Amino acid sequence: DPTTNTTATQPLTVMGAQTTNNTEAFLGAPTKNETDATLRDPTTNTTATQPFTVASARTKNNKTDAILEAQTINETDAYTIIMATFRRDNCLRVAIQHYLKCNMRELRIKWQDFNRSVPAWLRQVQSEHLGRLVIDVADADYLSSRFKVERVPTSAVFPVDDDVRHPCFYLRDGFRIWQRTPSQIVGFAPRRVVAGGGCYRLPSVWRNIYYPIINTMWVTKGAFLHRDYLKVYFSQDYAHLRNLVDGNLTGEDMLMSFIVALANPPGQRWPVTLLSRKSPDDKKCSTLALGNAGMAKRCNLLDYFFYVLGFPMEFTPFSEIYTYDKSRSIFVPLSDKLRMKWVLHGQSPIEPV
Repeated sequence: DPTTNTTATQPLTVMGAQTTNNTEAFLGAPTKNETDATLRDPTTNTTATQPFTVASARTKNNKTDAILEAQTINETDAYTIIMATFRRDNCLRVAIQHYLKCNMRELRIKWQDFNRSVPAWLRQVQSEHLGRLVIDVADADYLSSRFKVERVPTSAVFPVDDDVRHPCFYLRDGFRIWQRTPSQIVGFAPRRVVAGGGCYRLPSVWRNIYYPIINTMWVTKGAFLHRDYLKVYFSQDYAHLRNLVDGNLTGEDMLMSFIVALANPPGQRWPVTLLSRKSPDDKKCSTLALGNAGMAKRCNLLDYFFYVLGFPMEFTPFSEIYTYDKSRSIFVPLSDKLRMKWVLHGQSPIEPV
């Protein structure tokens, strides 16, 4: 492990040299030695059998109640949107107008254009929405600054890019679902990550509804998570990995997914997934294309994260995948919706594996 200058008890591989043990870990059946050796909490130097917590008061058996115990109603009955922006003012204008319609506590604009002053039009909009629209200017020019937000008024935060717009009723239901599992990610951008050079892919849930194919979530595309994770991201123990993210100008979403997974005990490390058939990306605003070189850079970073942090990801259970039911105007478990479809067509429901 290059961060501690120690030798792992089980060999770890990077950049395509996947071993049989790594394959077993990806398929959900890691050996005991792998679990003890690789799923290590870098902030406490303990293994995954003793996971670190999101909040200091959290107990092992009742994560939800302990997290919410010391929080006021004002902190738990709403959420804060944290929107990162960089030289896409037209996108930002539209996004602000959209999200101000949602029932959130604050819309925090993370101004990451360190070399440019906040424009007058944005200050004007802020003055018209005092108390709801807050502008945070980055203290330096680095990518990770999008997560550096002080005095967040709510327990739930919703990071999102300025070119991604989710309907307000999606956020309403997503927040309610997150309140049941506040230590996990609840979001709209599921991914399947593969160790040993496999990188990641966008899973086709609708074509593979009977198989576990989701094991992580990119929060920058819109996801609810606990505000304490913002502090963990900037802990000294992750400084080396943050420097890699900032130096390569990519990967902050991947690093955050590792942090959240490691904060939860085994068996609860999967992301709660909200499916949307319509892409939330504004194609007119999305000007930053990865390209082959950019994707290769992200894949290399991802493999290095596996090398340092192990493979903490777990597949999302079928019962924790939600889809929007237009007839009821709410998100419902995908299993319930499919079961109803089978009944309507006179078929016997078959439980997914």
